[in-house]
Amino acid sequence: MRPSKVLVTRILMGLLVLWSAASCCKKHLRQSATTNSSNLVDLVYPQLDTDNSRWFLFSSASRPFGMVNLSPDTQIGGAWGSGYRYQTDTVKGFSHIHGSQISGLSVMPVTVSRANKDAVFTDFYSEFSHETERISPGYHLVVLKKYGITAELTSTKRVGLHKYTFPANKKPGMNTIPRWEAALNIILKKDLFRTPFRKENSEDIRTGPV
Repeated sequence: MRPSKVLVTRILMGLLVLWSAASCCKKHLRQSATTNSSNLVDLVYPQLDTDNSRWFLFSSASRPFGMVNLSPDTQIGGAWGSGYRYQTDTVKGFSHIHGSQISGLSVMPVTVSRANKDAVFTDFYSEFSHETERISPGYHLVVLKKYGITAELTSTKRVGLHKYTFPANKKPGMNTIPRWEAALNIILKKDLFRTPFRKENSEDIRTGPV
């Protein structure tokens, strides 16, 4: 039984409509991709997981698969709950690297005066406000209230860049925070260097060689 001319006509018209709709959708997708391709970075939410994060999960001034990842540190008390925590309003340093089991030299810009010259390198934490803070993919800016310093962080794939703008009438200073000292103190307290298989050499690194 041959199909009627009416049925064939309807099938052809249906196929024509589907082809036309597919062409329109394809054209629309191309236009959308062209229009939004330069703004895809605006869809990134860089503050993801800053409420209860680990040291290496947040890094604002970084590149995808980059070798460095910079950010302010508002908590420095261990792997969990350390690094940049949004609910903490005090900057304790700016670290160059935030990786799994990896940290880097932390620095803190300060202003030095006669009043604080003896304490500024031990009492150097500074509050900041989210109202003056700016975070975008690959960039982080905070203003340190204690010193009036504007701190900016960014990076390339291999290099981290710090920019600190000091008040014109203040003497600038830079405090380095040697975290390796704190780590070494923890190791020594736990006697991790003690030799377990030689009872006659029970001395550890604090008192002499084993």
